[in-house]
Amino acid sequence: MSNNADRSFLRAALDDLPEYLTSKTLFWPLSNPLSDLMPGGLPRLTPGNLLLATARLRAEKLLDPTYEAKISQLINKNRAVWLLKVEQEFATRLRMWQNELDEFSRENGPDQAFIYQIRQRAILRLLELEIPTLKPSDIRTLDLLDEIFRKTTIPSPFVWEETYSNGFPPDEWWFLYRDLPGNRHGSEKQ
Repeated sequence: MSNNADRSFLRAALDDLPEYLTSKTLFWPLSNPLSDLMPGGLPRLTPGNLLLATARLRAEKLLDPTYEAKISQLINKNRAVWLLKVEQEFATRLRMWQNELDEFSRENGPDQAFIYQIRQRAILRLLELEIPTLKPSDIRTLDLLDEIFRKTTIPSPFVWEETYSNGFPPDEWWFLYRDLPGNRHGSEKQ
């Protein structure tokens, strides 16, 4: 998503967030008509998508402090429900990431949708930061998937738009600094 898409998503998500936080739905379709105007539409409202849009806008210094305060206030008011959704999404995204890495191995490497697919891993990291204590089985699974990902990719410059890089330093967000051999960011040096 571009910063315009992130801003549109955040505006639409803020409208739906109170109802979302009282629902049992994890992947919430946005009701704001702006979501239909964006090319490809906007992602569904989830904690991970909300955290990612916020993090990317913060990295570009484009996050509206009013929106950030309203989001924080709504989340804090509904903290228990928020954490349940975060944990549910973490489990779902972990399975999705595992499926994508399984596809990588069957296809002898990730496909050209790699930049989109790495989004799953970034969302997992954001969700992980929200969860007070990860289950040991989730930690083991994520460690195993990270090892597979490292073996499948090579070091590279930041794979998303450079304007986001300040918000995602390589020590914590190492997977955003890896790419496919021969891809636009990839380097044959290991």
